[in-house]
Amino acid sequence: MPILREIADDLTVRRVEILVSQSRLGTLAALSLCGLFGFTLVERVGWPAYGAWYAVVACGYLLRQWYYHVHLSRQGPTPGTLDAMAAINTITGALAVSCLPLFSSALDIIDLALLSALVVGWAAVTVTVLSARPRIYGVFLVLSLGSVLYAWHGHVQPHALLTLAASLFFGGVLLLNVCRMMEHQQQSEYEHQKAITDSLTQLPNREGIRADGDAHLRQGNDPLVLVLDLDRFKAINDALGYEFGDAVLIEAARRLHSIPEVKVGRLHASQFCLLASSHADTSDLIEEVRTRFAEPLNVMGEPVDISFTVGVAVAPRHGQSMQHLIRAAAIATHAAQRVNADWLTFSDSMELNSRADLSLLSKLKDAVTQNQLEMHLQPKVRIADGSIESAEALIRWRHPERGLVPPSEFIPFAEQTGSIRMLTEWMLKKALLVCAQQRVAGRPIQISVNISASDLRDDRLGRQAQELAARLHADPRDIRFEVTESSVMDDPDTALKHLYALRQAGFSLSIDDFGTGYSSLAYLQKMPVQELKVDRSFVKGVQEGSAAEVLLDSICSLAHRMGLSIVAEGVETAEEWAIVKRLGCEYVQGWYVAKAMPVEAFWDWRQLNEPVIPPGL
Repeated sequence: MPILREIADDLTVRRVEILVSQSRLGTLAALSLCGLFGFTLVERVGWPAYGAWYAVVACGYLLRQWYYHVHLSRQGPTPGTLDAMAAINTITGALAVSCLPLFSSALDIIDLALLSALVVGWAAVTVTVLSARPRIYGVFLVLSLGSVLYAWHGHVQPHALLTLAASLFFGGVLLLNVCRMMEHQQQSEYEHQKAITDSLTQLPNREGIRADGDAHLRQGNDPLVLVLDLDRFKAINDALGYEFGDAVLIEAARRLHSIPEVKVGRLHASQFCLLASSHADTSDLIEEVRTRFAEPLNVMGEPVDISFTVGVAVAPRHGQSMQHLIRAAAIATHAAQRVNADWLTFSDSMELNSRADLSLLSKLKDAVTQNQLEMHLQPKVRIADGSIESAEALIRWRHPERGLVPPSEFIPFAEQTGSIRMLTEWMLKKALLVCAQQRVAGRPIQISVNISASDLRDDRLGRQAQELAARLHADPRDIRFEVTESSVMDDPDTALKHLYALRQAGFSLSIDDFGTGYSSLAYLQKMPVQELKVDRSFVKGVQEGSAAEVLLDSICSLAHRMGLSIVAEGVETAEEWAIVKRLGCEYVQGWYVAKAMPVEAFWDWRQLNEPVIPPGL
């Protein structure tokens, strides 16, 4: 009897209480099941015994349901609410079992055994069908009810047969509800895990590592947060492709994950986060990272040396939430990159500098509308006769409070935020206006305007340039757009499409800073360019008979074979002028000729110095 009582208790209380704690539908179905199934026993045990047992079970179900919807559904499954729920389950279950002696003596062991076997067997077959063939579950339920009615017809009273069939039907509904709830729970857990996991590395993403850090803070464990940015990752992507770059990130994540007693997450792109205990030593942890990456990564059979720039933040000094700590560590990472440091700990001055940069950027729009920007021109001299047929346009910002702001302080940020397009449009409009005025005055000049990777992704670039030229009555031939290799290689196909559109509109094109990017000769030969500008790093300090001269000669030969004219940038000495002239460069540009100067000053300088004949040459 104790074993049978445990079986009955498990069937009538424990399984049903799971349903009741999850759904109102489960509550109604469970109470109906207990009532109808138990009603067949009334004639054997009498109403008082059955009524007492049913009242205790029903009250227990309703109490659990009330507690679930009042507490668990609002507050979530906290340790306190789960403990209370367990206590309620224990008490109500014990009360239900204690009522069994009221009528169990009226049933013999054969009745209980048959009853238990029937319910357990039918439930097992039903779960199997529901799991393996859910589409035929309805058919199975109808057939099972039909078989029960057929088998028991003529052996039991009609009302008992009806209640038995109804009990089986409600049991089927309950099992279906259980399966649906379990599937919903699994789906919810999957979606939650997916939301906090990085799909590439399978590490926690920003939300996942933030939740881990906040959990540490709630427990009173102030964490140490490191933000690591993988150095030269963009160069790896550009040179070897995004698939290779992804493989590098996966291998880097694996090595970081092997560091003991830290949690690792991926914030975005090539940026990772380490979460360690406040007792950890920052220097030791960074040294551990260096040790892990002392050996090159083995990626697709290729060795890859990588390093990280690290920013550090410590709670509660740098923030009282994980979000603030990650932000502080990221600011420290950017500060370390600016000064070429391996790692830096966050300080308030870093945030002030960052805010100053953002403040400066926010005023860029005002700089355009309030005429704070200036266009300066640096001459490009034709070596053959010293004539000045062209110049490069360079932007300057004369801030009312900070004075002349160098381009290096606002151009990179403008490129990152997309504001560079606004500056490009301003420069193009200014250059077109100047070219139109000079052509009317009989002194035509070609002005080179730089365009960025962001500009090359803009589908409106060619159309806007053509419309501006028409509106200002300028000749498109007077504008030469300069693009760098790296800006084209960000998205080669899109860039080539827009370059061809500019060329068809009548503008000419030049490759700027040649030799410093990660270009492909296959794409280089497809570019509709007319000019190649050799980067100053190949010209500076070049001497006759040196390896630098051999390299420069190779670049010049390549350009001439492709039918391009050559501009040597950064010429600062007479010797450099003589070498680039001998190697066949058509133009020179650099401080040896002149620095960039305001437009009006450029006209005066041009009138006084043309033709440009270097002394001693």
